[in-house]
Amino acid sequence: METLLILLGVLGFAATLISVHIFTSGSEIYGDGASDELMGAAFTDRAQGDRRSGLAAVFPILINGMVVNEDRRSLRDRRESVA
Repeated sequence: METLLILLGVLGFAATLISVHIFTSGSEIYGDGASDELMGAAFTDRAQGDRRSGLAAVFPILINGMVVNEDRRSLRDRRESVA
């Protein structure tokens, strides 16, 4: 019984060390000091104004090689709240 408790204690300590290592390495990679190469294009600088052109889309329309037959949005302005 004593051997089993020692074994469980050693395994628990090893699991704690492994989780601390994963946590610290993750904070180094994804923390505030991460380089742009590691983050890729996750964050894009955008203008603060409205990016819509104001022109209505005419359906069917070809977007990224796929044909969209009809507009599935139900609201006139998609930024309006539903409630």
